Amino acid sequence: MKKHIFFSISLLLFVTIQIVLLRHLAIRDVTPDLILIGVVYFSLKHGSTLGIPIGFFLGCSRTSLLSGSLVPTV
Repeated sequence: MKKHIFFSISLLLFVTIQIVLLRHLAIRDVTPDLILIGVVYFSLKHGSTLGIPIGFFLGCSRTSLLSGSLVPTV
């Protein structure tokens, strides 16, 4: 149970920092992709079984928060 709470808080923190904070720290419109770094970290540490759903849900949450819908953006 502690593991799930830690994952949820960490992922929420990654999404929040990516959307709110890193946008202001851009150097020539280039920002680090903290969500991708988080997904790769969890995948390497806990295997692809955990990494695939984390990547899917973080990608959906990022898309819906930035564009307001889950329709693919170009």
